[in-house]
Amino acid sequence: MPIYSDDGIAGLSDRFLPSVNFTFTTSDTLATWSIPENGPITTQEENRRNGIIRWYEPVTGRWLSNDPIGISGGLDQYVFCADDPVNAVDPLGLVVFFVHGTWSSGEAAFPNNFRQHVLDFYNDNNERMFEWSGDNCDKERQEAGRRLSLKLRLYRRDHPGEQIRIVAHSHGGNVALIASQFPGVTIDTLVTLGTPIMSAYQPGQGIGVWNNVYSTADRVQTLPSSATRTHDRANNIQLQNFGHSDLHTINAWDAAFPPGQ
Repeated sequence: MPIYSDDGIAGLSDRFLPSVNFTFTTSDTLATWSIPENGPITTQEENRRNGIIRWYEPVTGRWLSNDPIGISGGLDQYVFCADDPVNAVDPLGLVVFFVHGTWSSGEAAFPNNFRQHVLDFYNDNNERMFEWSGDNCDKERQEAGRRLSLKLRLYRRDHPGEQIRIVAHSHGGNVALIASQFPGVTIDTLVTLGTPIMSAYQPGQGIGVWNNVYSTADRVQTLPSSATRTHDRANNIQLQNFGHSDLHTINAWDAAFPPGQ
């Protein structure tokens, strides 16, 4: 069996057979190649240039190296498509990062049914949950933004063809805005839900589309001093009759992004 490094083929064992099929992927969409006898062995740089991130073993249905983004992709760093490679492919090559708000957590802010609804909206099942302390202070938001920026840059480096989308609630949106200010960070689509818009947290140049969803019934969004509901660089989407905690529900999402439109 071939012996692989995290970035591709590092060497071959004595048991390597010529013309053995193996599979590589740039996201979770598979393509099968065949190495002929005495065929070329690619280097790490060639692998990166050709979009090869890590190697997939089709017999076991698992990766041969650990996830380059670490445990943010899940505790099992060798699992492929949640151990359901037949049904859970990644045909479009994009990812959704979920960022929770203050005094919350990923699972509390974004339950499974809401996350799946968002993923269905984007027609892709590739997701990441970004966890931070949730403490209501600038220091923690700045630190979380710095950590998120590192994850985004690493993900972009290792998945150069994928679109990155972020869905963030409350101050999680400000964490994402802080992350966007770091050099090399690009966010194709940012969706903020009830985020307090504050002068201290401005969008970076790497944000492609910013959809800012707010509700006139949200009494929490404007509690911070000088916080507003809208930003002149965002597509501001106004809702009514949704409280702060209602904005990360399926009903609010469909009100902001009507199905079929």
